[in-house]
Amino acid sequence: MSFKFYGRDCYKWSYAVDRDVALHSEDVPHGSYDIWGMCRAYLSGRYNVSMPDMMPFANTFTEVITRGPKLFSSRVYWEGDGADATQNHINHGYLFLGAFNTDIYTSISSANIAAGGRQKKNHAVTASILWVKNAIYNGDVPPLAGWENEDIGVPGMAGGVEYDFVAAAFTSEGSGAGIDGTSDQFHFTYQSVAGDRTLVAQALSAPAAEPDALAGLMIRASNTADSAYVGVFVVPGGEVVMKSRSTASISDSTLASIAGQSLPVWLRLTRHENTFTGFYSTNKVDWVQLARISINMDEPVYAGLAVAAGTNAQLGTALFNDVKLAATVPWDGLSGVKIVGIFVLSTGIKLEWISLPGKKYRVEQSSDLLSDFREILGSDVTAIGSQASYVDSSAIEASKFYRIKLVP
Repeated sequence: MSFKFYGRDCYKWSYAVDRDVALHSEDVPHGSYDIWGMCRAYLSGRYNVSMPDMMPFANTFTEVITRGPKLFSSRVYWEGDGADATQNHINHGYLFLGAFNTDIYTSISSANIAAGGRQKKNHAVTASILWVKNAIYNGDVPPLAGWENEDIGVPGMAGGVEYDFVAAAFTSEGSGAGIDGTSDQFHFTYQSVAGDRTLVAQALSAPAAEPDALAGLMIRASNTADSAYVGVFVVPGGEVVMKSRSTASISDSTLASIAGQSLPVWLRLTRHENTFTGFYSTNKVDWVQLARISINMDEPVYAGLAVAAGTNAQLGTALFNDVKLAATVPWDGLSGVKIVGIFVLSTGIKLEWISLPGKKYRVEQSSDLLSDFREILGSDVTAIGSQASYVDSSAIEASKFYRIKLVP
């Protein structure tokens, strides 16, 4: 059961809702077990536990259980009021809530943690903290902390952004002429990040009143109006486009444009070193690569959500959900190579491997496993279907070792 506390959805922590009101309370250690169990259910994906289901747990902790700096309730009453006793420790199960509200991560992880007789040096405590740190790093939690927003290029009207904790969605408003030419005007919700990154979001709605309106994902070198950037956007007319400006102050260019894509649509933008790749999907499973480009960007870069009305006379509104900004598995995470056959033919040795259409693969060889695979065989192979092959027509040696690599 839930209730509103300071405007936030919280849960009523009570096992005995049919008992006397005076007894409608639960001790905080039992609540810790609830959190631990619900997090396991959420992570398993088998019990229909969603992010909106988890958020009131975090709200209950911040608004009800927390009594002050590193002070916590020992019991929680029916309507969520703090208990008549205050303690200076929490149980380690509450650490998981740091993943669902990153604003409280530091205070929770630095509290006096009770586990196994209030022993901080406990494997459960360590595992909980590491899980939360990993979840935050991989973008598997709601993007509550670390995000900033500002107008780029002085649009005619001030933009802004709101985050809906229940729907786990960003609503962003932006004025401005758009992202085009030698400089940009739009509203940007972003994080300052370094290293390889993947940015993913579902665009549920986008401004469409003006031809130059757009909404989507962007990584840029700086927040100056003429900065180098790469972006994947939804534009009026049902198109998904990928655009870039390779150097500050020069005109940008359209790298790809796909028509006939109605909303909602999934967008993805990856950065591996200085190689950027854009994708779109209608189901978050089957991804279509838009384009790939190499642009030098110094650290840090600025990655996030871009919205422009296409005019300075009004605001355009876009709605994004399931936004994730995570560390990038090299390339796109869907390009593992699995060799399925090696055959000796009269014309040479044939290699076959599982592939993705449109991907390029490079075949290398070595005479022994002690040496590096420095010799490249032939030209790169562009996969047409789900299985690719290459025939090494060079002389068959007593022993030969092959390596197949994905080409950026």
